[in-house]
Amino acid sequence: MERQGLTILEERRLDDRELSFQGRAEPEVLQAWRDRLARMKALKDFAAFRAPGFEQEFLDALSREDHVSRCRVLALVAQR
Repeated sequence: MERQGLTILEERRLDDRELSFQGRAEPEVLQAWRDRLARMKALKDFAAFRAPGFEQEFLDALSREDHVSRCRVLALVAQR
């Protein structure tokens, strides 16, 4: 954002139960991912060609007790 000429006014890391959680995903989180993947035709087409079974493997990975996410959600407020 700074490279685009914006001044960052506030920066905050957010907990996000769909993106940055540890362990097994809750059922509603898995459903949210199913819904999201169903809407993302380009990703499904790309993944199906390169990695058949991608969607189920991804959901299975989110369902594991040993699932680990290193993802962080960063929220920024900036102005020109």
